[in-house]
Amino acid sequence: MVTPRDAAKTIRAKNERERRALAKRKEEARAEGIRLARNILREYPEAIRVWGFGSTYEDWRRYRLDSDIDLAVERGCAYKLLKCVEGSAFKVDVVSFEEIPKSLATFIREHGILLAEAK
Repeated sequence: MVTPRDAAKTIRAKNERERRALAKRKEEARAEGIRLARNILREYPEAIRVWGFGSTYEDWRRYRLDSDIDLAVERGCAYKLLKCVEGSAFKVDVVSFEEIPKSLATFIREHGILLAEAK
């Protein structure tokens, strides 16, 4: 027979495993975002900055194991930029600052993380 104490211990252990898995996945996603940002700047010379935003980069948002990597690029065409992120193990969304509403661009600059900048 399972006691309430044993059940609580099992639940706590499961929650801790899930917390560690989420933290590991988020860390891997952030590293992948930096790698992709550098690749964008290398492959698409018109781009000058790449920002990360969304749940991977904004700690106040809830991160899930299936969360994607959201990238915003200054001076780029989102359609052309998608080629630079193909092959990632993560789902990646790319937007161009020139193709999104100014309010979203401002939000990304205020709450996102600058991942890479052209020299």
